[in-house]
Amino acid sequence: MTEPDSVVSPLKKNGIVPGDSTDHALVDQNLNHKQAGPPEIPHITSNYVPLSQIIASLTIHSHAELQNVLETLPSVKSDHAKKRRLLDYLVKSRREFVKLYVLSKWTNVSKDISQCIDVVSWLTGQQNCFNNVVNVLYTIERGLGGAKMRDPDIETALEVLKFGKPLQKGYHDFVPLKPLSPKLVLSTLHDLNVLLSIRLALSEDLPSEYRNYEISDGRVKFTIGDSFIVGLGVADDSVDAQFFFIDFRFSFEGTNKIVPPLNVSSRLEKIVNSMLADKTKSLTDVFHWLLRFTLNYKLSIVNDQLATLERGLWSGVLTHQFYPDKSLLIVNYWTGRPGPRNIIRIGLSKAHKIMVCWQREGRDVADSLLQSSPVVSSFGQYDLNVEALLNEIISLHIHYIIEHIYNALEEADSSSGLTTSSRSGAGNVSSTGISTASGHNTNQSNDVSASSGPANTTDRSEDQSETASVVVLSPDKIKIQLCGLKYITFSIDPLGGKCVLQTPTQLILSAEKNLNELADVVSQGPDIFFKLRYISLQEEITQRAKAAGWVANNNINISSDDMKRHFYDKDPNTVSVFPLRLPQWAPSWFLLVSLGRNRHPKWYMSRLECSGRSRLPSI
Repeated sequence: MTEPDSVVSPLKKNGIVPGDSTDHALVDQNLNHKQAGPPEIPHITSNYVPLSQIIASLTIHSHAELQNVLETLPSVKSDHAKKRRLLDYLVKSRREFVKLYVLSKWTNVSKDISQCIDVVSWLTGQQNCFNNVVNVLYTIERGLGGAKMRDPDIETALEVLKFGKPLQKGYHDFVPLKPLSPKLVLSTLHDLNVLLSIRLALSEDLPSEYRNYEISDGRVKFTIGDSFIVGLGVADDSVDAQFFFIDFRFSFEGTNKIVPPLNVSSRLEKIVNSMLADKTKSLTDVFHWLLRFTLNYKLSIVNDQLATLERGLWSGVLTHQFYPDKSLLIVNYWTGRPGPRNIIRIGLSKAHKIMVCWQREGRDVADSLLQSSPVVSSFGQYDLNVEALLNEIISLHIHYIIEHIYNALEEADSSSGLTTSSRSGAGNVSSTGISTASGHNTNQSNDVSASSGPANTTDRSEDQSETASVVVLSPDKIKIQLCGLKYITFSIDPLGGKCVLQTPTQLILSAEKNLNELADVVSQGPDIFFKLRYISLQEEITQRAKAAGWVANNNINISSDDMKRHFYDKDPNTVSVFPLRLPQWAPSWFLLVSLGRNRHPKWYMSRLECSGRSRLPSI
């Protein structure tokens, strides 16, 4: 007979065998645990202060303050001050006890708030535990990655063991590629050329400046002036097939030495492909962006050249600022000169071209004057030599100053009837400016006979240039007569813009210093030369008079009223008057010499009185 199936006790299912010595103890423990519920949340007691301690401390402090007030009140003489001090104590104590009252009211709900604090603290601790578990799991995962090993390459290992090196290429175990036949390659490229021709003919309306392209080798190459060449291609045979970027290179002068960095090329490819994929943008928009990129790259090259110049020969006389966000370069030259700044602005025009603007001594110069110079007009298109641009603009500036000073001196000399010369050597000054010339002087005297021949004409021209008051030696240098055979040569240093006077003496060096301190040499410079002429003429007359036995009395001053009545009213061009006399003359008699703009001295025999009045009979 088979025994009947025994009934399994629930306690046995839970691992408790009836009759075991520990069965009753485990049952009691489980029942007690179910009745007790979950463990209590830890109670936060740190930084808690009993209310009784706060009340006791405030009471003691208030009593001590009151005692201090009562002890110090007798020393206060003013009754008003006593009342004010007592009132301050009462107000302060009342404020503290009001706070204590609010705190005692809060204790009615302090138990609930304390439980909330305990719950928040416990939840924060649990969150930290879970975060720690996640971090540990990530650490284990990273550690297991290094323990992985790829399957051993037995084939390569045997080759290295047998031959000393692997014979397989890096792509072994891959399906071998089928070689492309030349016929298939040519056919594919021809099909791509046809697709590109159809694509451009049917769906693209390009401006005239972007229509210079060539289709070959399965791509279309657009040549945009002297800026860049970009290659594009298509990947399907639809009419509106999307273009994609193939290559890009600059086409302006010197690009064989200019290679964009690799990160710039990769970023350029990404941007162009994103623009080509945008249905709202056309090829014209892409070319506009590439052209602006090229022009900004040119500006960065010019910026590097200017930085090199500032560290070299142009140090201290040239500064520049580059604003990439505005595509603008601002160059300041002749920074050591006083007065308004001289600025060259190099930026982009609305026609997507590099434009040069010139501000000379704080005033804008007309673009027509700049564009007439081949160096300026070709800058940014065919040439990026910024030093040549600086030299050209500075040369124009020097010509401007020389021309205006020459015209001012020539006008003054012409009005006084003095001989002027418009040419000497290769320099020529006309009404439109200073230029070079190689012809004969046309301002010759009429007394030259026709039978004298060319040789006599040249001699006459040379004699005239020797006696002329202003002579142009070159477009940036003039020779100015001071008096007699005394001449100075006036020029301007191209680097610093300083005025230079050759044939230096103490007087000429002082005049040169005054010229370099002027804010506007063009308008104020001629006055310096006029004054230099007067002083030189006065020195010449004084020296010759002393050599002949005359005495120069420089300590005699004539009143301004007498100067105005006897000299300035009669000849407004009078600039200076100085006295001469012979030793045997009576003390009150002098020979007064007046000098004017015409540099013709006038002589007056005068009897000077101590009161300052004088009689001036003309001789």
